[in-house]
This record gives sequence, structure tokens and C-alpha cells, in this order.
Amino acid sequence: MAELEVSRRKRVSLKMQKDAAMGMNSSNADAVNGNLSPEKPADRAMGLSELKNSTEEAKVFFFVISFLLSFICRFSV
Repeated sequence: MAELEVSRRKRVSLKMQKDAAMGMNSSNADAVNGNLSPEKPADRAMGLSELKNSTEEAKVFFFVISFLLSFICRFSV
């Protein structure tokens, strides 16, 4: 039984790698964790909203870091 689980996880992992290489949006992470059920469709709208928020936060973070680095470089010479 454990061998079947290992085999299933490997198969799902390979499918996720293939989907990522093709640039597809896949919910295979839920399938690996056993959270995907046929009765409950994935909530993709909320996922997209969270992704947009994370992207904006990352942009602000990198802007602040780049500003601080340029400030430090300017005055450390």
C-alpha cells in the first residue's frame, strides 16, 4: 500500500512539473495533499486575487530593498 502512495505522489509530481513547464495553471498541489474532491471545485478566483496581492507586495518589497541598497552604496564609499 505504501508503494502505491509513493508511486501516486511521483506521478502527481511529474505532472506538476510538466504543467509548470507548459505554463499551465494546475491545482495538482491539492491533489497531492488529498484536498481535491469532485464535489468541491477549486476556488480559482480567490487564488488569483491572492496571487495579485502577493505580486504587489513583492514589487513594493523589492522597490524598498533596491532603494535601501542604493542609499547604502551611495554613503558607504
